[in-house]
Amino acid sequence: QKKDAQALRALADYLRSNETQPIIAPWWQCPALAYWSGQPTVAGSSHESMPGIVDTARFYVTTDYEEADKIVRAHDVQWVIAFDPNEVLQNSSMLLNEQAVPGKSMGSILYYGWHSAPPFLEVMTYNQYFKVFRVQPEEDAR
Repeated sequence: QKKDAQALRALADYLRSNETQPIIAPWWQCPALAYWSGQPTVAGSSHESMPGIVDTARFYVTTDYEEADKIVRAHDVQWVIAFDPNEVLQNSSMLLNEQAVPGKSMGSILYYGWHSAPPFLEVMTYNQYFKVFRVQPEEDAR
């Protein structure tokens, strides 16, 4: 976990900007990511963050690129973070009380198949634990 946290911190430094650029990431990583990057995240750790936590979980378990695109657009997300899908899908599936499709979910595709990500996402950087995607403007994502 210490190495995960160090990798997340390095990633947060990459995402630091004077512009507001919201991030979608696994919900339990959002508080640290928001703190270190200075950027807002879709999810948080309080009860007031439940809608964002649910949307984050829905994003990672969906197999539908259109649904994933709608979620990021609804929150004006600029950055998408992929993390170990075993952990992400397990937590997200439990939260939503539904079964994830491991090989076809966004969580799996973005982590293992990042070279074939949906057209609205462009991989920008990665490290041993995380992949970072930039959300393309809607007109460029088609």
